[in-house]
Amino acid sequence: MVCGVLAIGCNLAWGRPVAAAPTRGKLEAKATTKASKPKVDQGHPKAAPVSTPARQRAERLGLGTRRAAGELLAGRVSDAWLRSVGSEKAPSTLKFPVAKGWFVRGFGSGAGGYHQAMDIGGELGSNVRAAAPGLVGYAGNELSGYGNLVILIHTGGFVTAYAHNAKNRVVPGQRVERGQVIAELGSTGRSKGPHVHFEFLHGGQNCDPAGLFRPGVRRRDGSTMPLPRTSWPDPKRRPKGLACHPRKHHPGNVTAAPPEATEADPDEPEDGDGAP
Repeated sequence: MVCGVLAIGCNLAWGRPVAAAPTRGKLEAKATTKASKPKVDQGHPKAAPVSTPARQRAERLGLGTRRAAGELLAGRVSDAWLRSVGSEKAPSTLKFPVAKGWFVRGFGSGAGGYHQAMDIGGELGSNVRAAAPGLVGYAGNELSGYGNLVILIHTGGFVTAYAHNAKNRVVPGQRVERGQVIAELGSTGRSKGPHVHFEFLHGGQNCDPAGLFRPGVRRRDGSTMPLPRTSWPDPKRRPKGLACHPRKHHPGNVTAAPPEATEADPDEPEDGDGAP
């Protein structure tokens, strides 16, 4: 039998045709096939899309800007912002934003009562939670003194602000639920220790949130401060005894900047209940 020169070879011992050895091209193709097995998905998160509903909402409404932050810290909320909150019912009470946090200083403290907020101490990195369902109007660090700041818009025209965060965990235009984690407690900006500078605003004024907090205002030892409780079910009717005042400048601010452009608080804890 004649052996083909190109396609087959000959077994010289027995004279029978045998298959020719694979060519170099075939070997390379075979090796390539083995090496190109699909990689197993290890579960690593994929990059988020450039455009998200929150980002689109923020761009459409002008949220997340320094100007928006200034308006909100002055207690001014546009109708368009309110329509986008996503919650039909106004919050009548507020969730204490740091579960194991403690009272440091309250509304109306400081020289001339300039500190129109509550400072809540806590462990560095603790969860900071939304006091009520709402819309993120600002999440950034562009305002002097506040450090990393989150501002939420709530149905009824209420606004809550959470300052000095180690890290913000939400983005402008995002809708959040009551108790949802929005930041990590920190000491950024003008701050002398880990805490949340919490502001509660309505109708262009800062209001004392103490009586609205649930389950209450916590001391450092874990007990609850004996404060009178109240609720605010109707945004048009402020509860009796709940103090609200226009924003005041910190006495250390030497420039006559508008209140929405500067911080009104250096967060220097005074001696008192729970002060670290």
